[in-house]
This record gives sequence, structure tokens and C-alpha cells, in this order.
Amino acid sequence: MKYAELGNTGIQVSRICVGGMSFGRASEDFHLWTLDQEHTTAMIGHALELGVNFIDTANTYYHGTSEEYIGCALKELGVKREHVVLASKVYFNEGKLSKEAITREIDGISHDKAPKPVFYHL
Repeated sequence: MKYAELGNTGIQVSRICVGGMSFGRASEDFHLWTLDQEHTTAMIGHALELGVNFIDTANTYYHGTSEEYIGCALKELGVKREHVVLASKVYFNEGKLSKEAITREIDGISHDKAPKPVFYHL
């Protein structure tokens, strides 16, 4: 796997990023072509075995269940927080990019299901 520096953070990320839009609970008002938790975990596990350490998702993918499935997969696989980079978006919420909305999003993913996040503004 080839890696590149993420901005000027000193963090090395794989040049291939796993997109989380296909992970989550299927929904009539989003998409029906999703991977359930078991298959999400298997796919993330395979990507990690190949050296991928960069995963992208969004708070809007499947009403937030993409973030939950990814967090559960990483926890089940025993992935240490410092071994993976998670990228997410926070715009699609009440308050958009206000400090309060961003804080609410951070607090929302800082729970038992997801590894403790580290945030960088690039």
C-alpha cells in the first residue's frame, strides 16, 4: 500500500480510502443497497489487511448508521485508534457549520461504538 501525508499533520494515510456510503441500515428515503453490520465489518477488516488505514463517512449516510457501523466494526476488529484515520462530515445537521452543531456532532460520535476521534482542520 502507498501512503501520503494528510495535509501538513504528519499523519500518513493510505492513498486508497474506504468510502462509508455503502455501510448502514437500508432506508427507503436514502438507498436500499447497503451492507449490514456483518458485511461492513468483513469489508473493513479486508481493507485493513491490505494496508488501508483511511475511512470516509458522513453524518448523513443512512441517517448516521454508517458512522455507527464503522465504529462497531473497528471495535469488533480490535483496531487501535492510532492505527486508523476516520474522516466524516458535519454539515448536514441543524445548525450546519456553527460551533454548536459541530460540537454536537463530535459528542454524538464520541461514544462506546466509535473509537475516540481526533479532529484536524485541513
